[in-house]
Amino acid sequence: MGKKTSFQRVQPLTDATYADLDTIGRCVHFDDFEEAHKKGFLVPQPLSNSHTRLSQKVLWFAPCQPMSCHNYYGNVTFVIKWETVQQSLGPYLYLIDQAIYNSRSFTRVVFTRNRYTNLTSVDLDSNESPMIKSWKGFQHATYCMNKHRHGAHELQIGIEVNEAESRWLLQNCSPMANDHSLANTPFTGNHLRKSGANYKYESYRKLKFYRGCTYRLINNLQRLELKSLEQRRLRGQIIETFKYLNGLNNVTLEGLFERDGNVRTRNNGQKLLLRNFKTSQAMNFFPVKIAVTWNQLPENIVSAGTVNTFKNRLDKFWITNPPVLNPTNHVPNSLRLMYD
Repeated sequence: MGKKTSFQRVQPLTDATYADLDTIGRCVHFDDFEEAHKKGFLVPQPLSNSHTRLSQKVLWFAPCQPMSCHNYYGNVTFVIKWETVQQSLGPYLYLIDQAIYNSRSFTRVVFTRNRYTNLTSVDLDSNESPMIKSWKGFQHATYCMNKHRHGAHELQIGIEVNEAESRWLLQNCSPMANDHSLANTPFTGNHLRKSGANYKYESYRKLKFYRGCTYRLINNLQRLELKSLEQRRLRGQIIETFKYLNGLNNVTLEGLFERDGNVRTRNNGQKLLLRNFKTSQAMNFFPVKIAVTWNQLPENIVSAGTVNTFKNRLDKFWITNPPVLNPTNHVPNSLRLMYD
């Protein structure tokens, strides 16, 4: 939110629609991510743009959106279960303020250990509240009637923390990379941050995606030990393949994979057969993509006794041997039998 955001006293929501509050995330840019890891804790900030005063600084979180969606707020999201936060921090939830526009609105609440007599507690039993609690668990308002029409509603949770709690949050959050490409500003120069610090702004290098330079983001993800969306997807597919080949799931997909009986060539002992196909689209089929990656894994990984052992060995192997994110480029030309 910018400095010109006009916050007001929290009003009841009208015709609110709710969604489950499972995980929350704190979106930051790469420089904030690096600063957090250098200091060893998530860096909190004073409550701004508000007449409310709190005893301590806060870390802003919000309900997580799918990682496949575009994220305008930052390159990296620190993700944590809301239930985990509840058990270790809190337990008080207070309303802070609200901003309502024509078709969009925001409500800010604070989750704290401190008791405030000057703040209103969040009514978790009211259908006009930004947060409710039912037999399903916690839920948050996603849509409501705004100034002129129905539109999106966003809940922002400020967690009041001291330094020890900030360190705990960093240790228990999982960092995830975001698609931040549409929020990019193609400009390089000196910028002044809200904190007053002067820093070198290079949108394509550290802070944001830059069209045509997405490889720079991938390099930053590897350097900061983050997995890109493509690598996380490939890892999940490889794990499911291991389960399928070893009969560890209840899915019956007869003929999905076929083991290669050729023992004359050096392989991992569980090589999958690469079949001939007639169209270029077939290169994107799951069995084709996964077979290429699977056949490149060493024997001690594919012969693992348990799923956890397989995951651990796979992750260690990929640290020194990063996976090919488009494995179909390595399909032999002899298998690409395309018709005109």
